[in-house]
Amino acid sequence: PRIGRNKQGSNVIRLNKGDTIHSIFGLNDKNIVRIITKNDKYDISVRELEAGSSVSKGRKVIPMKGDNIITCKIFQHK
Repeated sequence: PRIGRNKQGSNVIRLNKGDTIHSIFGLNDKNIVRIITKNDKYDISVRELEAGSSVSKGRKVIPMKGDNIITCKIFQHK
């Protein structure tokens, strides 16, 4: 029998209405995530993000109202 997170109807990733997931990466504190949107470019240092124990609702780090993600790339700090 399925128990815990594996059972039908459980939520591991919680999204608000209208939220979507573009990409999921395995990263460390030496990485920078470059997010290119329709309107802008963002470089986010993983060092500056709060550590979490799972993929969840999370904290929004870029404004997405009226924008769309085109691509995401991973770089190393120099």
